[in-house]
Amino acid sequence: MKKEDHRIKLTKLMIRKAYAELLKERQDKKITVKDLCERADVNRGTFYSHYKDVDDLQNQIIGQFKSLLEDTFIDFLSTVDVENLSTTDFIKGLLKSIYANKDFCEILLYSGNSQSLLSEILDMAKNLVNNFYTKLFKNKSIEEINFWYNFVAGGAVFVILNWINEEFKEPIDKLSNELNEIIVITTNTLN
Repeated sequence: MKKEDHRIKLTKLMIRKAYAELLKERQDKKITVKDLCERADVNRGTFYSHYKDVDDLQNQIIGQFKSLLEDTFIDFLSTVDVENLSTTDFIKGLLKSIYANKDFCEILLYSGNSQSLLSEILDMAKNLVNNFYTKLFKNKSIEEINFWYNFVAGGAVFVILNWINEEFKEPIDKLSNELNEIIVITTNTLN
């Protein structure tokens, strides 16, 4: 795959940041290409060379966010040792990824379709980790594992969304340790 030019990356980043800012400010109002171009300080032709319209921009951003999270899960699962499991590093890596992509998160929170996107992300993660969990919890059925996963993942997502909404006030190390403790405690119900 051809590597994207640095100037193109920078332009797309400026447009993405402008979109996140406008979503946060306007929440219920429609954002136009004109609004985006003014905020990002790019001309309309530049915008249209990368996106069909604002919906295309949002769809591409959401796709990038889902890919980022999927890559984080896949990297973790490819290196994890089932016998010496520690989810702290995974959680910390996930939180660092989210923090490094704050504008993705703002778009997620304010885009209006965050519920369906969260469901997609949770399902994607469940599909990736099911094989891992069946190895870890050999004596449990897939239904029991899925019930546990839905409970833990749903709670973790709510905590992370709250962390994003509070503008990342809690330090990553502290939050990852707290989430890991909850995961460890609830994992005991599957042993």
